[in-house]
Amino acid sequence: ENGLHAMRTGSKRLEKAAVEAVLPGGEKRLSGECWHGGGGDFWRGSPSVAAAVEAGLMYTELMPTVYDYPYIGFPVVDEKGHVECLHVLGLTHNACVDDGSRKGKMIYSFRWLEKQAHAGHYCLVLNHPDINFDRLQAWIERLEPAGARVDWPCRRVAEWWYATHHRAGLSITRCPDLPEGTWCFRIVSGTAVPGLDLRFPVTGGGKWKITVAGGDAGTPRVLGAGEYRALPTELSIRLEVPAGYPLYVGIRRLSAPEPS
Repeated sequence: ENGLHAMRTGSKRLEKAAVEAVLPGGEKRLSGECWHGGGGDFWRGSPSVAAAVEAGLMYTELMPTVYDYPYIGFPVVDEKGHVECLHVLGLTHNACVDDGSRKGKMIYSFRWLEKQAHAGHYCLVLNHPDINFDRLQAWIERLEPAGARVDWPCRRVAEWWYATHHRAGLSITRCPDLPEGTWCFRIVSGTAVPGLDLRFPVTGGGKWKITVAGGDAGTPRVLGAGEYRALPTELSIRLEVPAGYPLYVGIRRLSAPEPS
């Protein structure tokens, strides 16, 4: 995925339009930006983030480089001392295929990327858009088999985050006044979510009945059977959630908790 350089501020909207005009094939949209070369490149804090918001970018890369998950809401203080949050998703890279030492040798090492990936962490691998493609491909191929991970470009990560981690994108509320041992949750999503993993804390495992109602004109599809055997402390369900139509997920225990 190509992205703008996060160094630029005042001309970002014009740069975005100029690059989109020459993109090949059907790809005519730039979604975000990153740093090139693994350094801060004169990153200026809130002016840099504000430029990404003004240019209409879906995501930007935030400073300092930290090893965390995506987040939204970069805090700034205005001239009157009021605090507000800039509404753009922040992604932070934790591995870089370029040669360099501006952040120390560790971040430029495959062993560091492998350690982060093996621990199950979100990993963003950074490289220049015009060099080091062979090294980038080699690093990815050396990681665990593809089935053990999800390989997404930054745009896909941003789409997933907005769809599942933002109240305007996804709402899950509990329905009131139900019999004991029965629960119901109302789920509404602004965008289609192909595989929403719901996890409910339970005690004692046992067998549970799952029902799904609502959705679009078709029958809502549950990814799996109608009855589920819970783990000792958790009941996990995967659903396909349509865009804009509420789903009602009912949960009822069919068997008593298993003896400890």
